[in-house]
Amino acid sequence: MVQQQPHDAGVFQPAQILVALRNKLTGRNVKVEFTISIEDSIYKTNRFGNWNLNQHLQKIQNRQNESVEIQLHLTPADWDDTIWGGDDPSSWGEEIPENRMPKEMYRPVTVTVEMQNNNPQSIYASNSRNLAILNPESKPDQIGEDVWNAALNSISDARNPRILILLQPIWIKAQRFSSRSGTVQSPTLVVVHHTGGQHINSAIYHFTGENARSSAHYIIDRDGQIIKMVMNSKCAWHAGGRRGSYWGGKDHVNHFSIGIEIVHADGSDGNNPFTEEQYGALISLIRNLQRRYSIPRHRVVGHSDVAIPPSHNCPGPNFDWRRLEDEGLGLRPDLNLMISLNPDDFPIKCNSNNPLIKELINDLKEIGYHLPENPSDSEIATAINRFKRHFLAGSRRPRDVSWNRATNGDNVDFNVAQMIKAVRNYVAPLK
Repeated sequence: MVQQQPHDAGVFQPAQILVALRNKLTGRNVKVEFTISIEDSIYKTNRFGNWNLNQHLQKIQNRQNESVEIQLHLTPADWDDTIWGGDDPSSWGEEIPENRMPKEMYRPVTVTVEMQNNNPQSIYASNSRNLAILNPESKPDQIGEDVWNAALNSISDARNPRILILLQPIWIKAQRFSSRSGTVQSPTLVVVHHTGGQHINSAIYHFTGENARSSAHYIIDRDGQIIKMVMNSKCAWHAGGRRGSYWGGKDHVNHFSIGIEIVHADGSDGNNPFTEEQYGALISLIRNLQRRYSIPRHRVVGHSDVAIPPSHNCPGPNFDWRRLEDEGLGLRPDLNLMISLNPDDFPIKCNSNNPLIKELINDLKEIGYHLPENPSDSEIATAINRFKRHFLAGSRRPRDVSWNRATNGDNVDFNVAQMIKAVRNYVAPLK
């Protein structure tokens, strides 16, 4: 619950109180008409989410000495709880025909305004993922500066008492997506990304702009909130085209995968952790997708695992794959199995004639990495680099060398070779 400082508005005229509905993640006008019910009265916002309380507050003007609690129940006009409700984003909107799909959808919320002598005293929202602010004068910690400014700038007269309600979107339609390949019945792979920025609004703008060239099925904000942007049945443009991605013997990863973006940037020092809320939301979402589409538990990878060429440091050195492995998800190295490698044989160069290199090449290929029949030295180094970006990230990240040096694919040490074998041993029986 967001408690506000009491604000003495004086004995107001009804027309002075204005409800302004804004998108919590971008600060912009909502694009969905809302119905607002108070007691036995029902009203509708205009198309910009503005609504004057005049009609209802006239009824309480004679209660000058009374304390009054006003509850505003806000619901999108086309809300259907069976389609958008619940805590499983994998099901949101999936039953809606494409020609009826709205551009945006928001969570319903009940806003309570406490009044005394016609003075607004406090305000709070029933859903903590929404924010209701009375006569805002300072930015909440949860909202970025640019989003806050956009929300305030959209209110023409900031001096009059008003209620600013920042609504939580659960669906914002991406600009670019396409149909899946005719041979793909349902997704069989999950690809994890990071946005490369610290605020979700920049990612939303990137995916919804007229010049958008990419998209994702889901974005997870730093507080764990999930926004759906492409339906699971569609192909989001998140992992490159036909020649830009590969996994497990197939190219054009977009066609058989779900793309999940996590709001995150590596930071100036390269050491910026993902939040606990993000890991919790990601794990829950992946599990829901697995149950819905029978996605095998090991088919959860990162963008850098599938990208060709490997130009994407994504989800990057700070993403801790162990968090997923501990939940039985992703490429889990089975280090309990006997691995017959001699530490004295390492390190070895990827361009050497050592038979161990050929053996590790076959292991990487069986795991799913891109390697042609007769790979060149650079293609071998690239595959090793991809593997290191995954398995030397997060809690396994070396702290005594730079990230670029740690993930260099020109050589393989004993620990990396052991890890390759362990992952191959885990994946092979599941294929």
